[in-house]
Amino acid sequence: QYGSTPVNLLPLDADCRDVRALLVTTATTTGAVVARAHEDFMGLVNKMVEQGGPDQWDVFFLPLQEASQALSSGIHAISHMLVRHKECIKSAARAVVHRALYHHAEAGRQLTTTMWWMVDIGLYSNTNSPSKHLE
Repeated sequence: QYGSTPVNLLPLDADCRDVRALLVTTATTTGAVVARAHEDFMGLVNKMVEQGGPDQWDVFFLPLQEASQALSSGIHAISHMLVRHKECIKSAARAVVHRALYHHAEAGRQLTTTMWWMVDIGLYSNTNSPSKHLE
């Protein structure tokens, strides 16, 4: 199981050190979940290439779903904390958050493309070796 990153609300008068610590924890947790999901996905791909194809293509969706949920939850939590505790965050954080949102959008696009690829191959592939698609 991967879990997800919940939105932890700190009181409005929270100490800025606590706000920054929660931001770092949220970002770190989200990154770890996504990295683990990526490793699991690639492990499934490698296993499938070695074995010549799956019986069930849906096993690929689980790590992708977890990565997508963690990214959405993490970005939501971070954005919410930044707005709620703006006095604790320097303006330089804007660039970091913008990059994170950009990467989140790009990851979402790649997840959607990968999910369609799996549906397409799993349902409509006319090849005798679906694992060739994975290579």
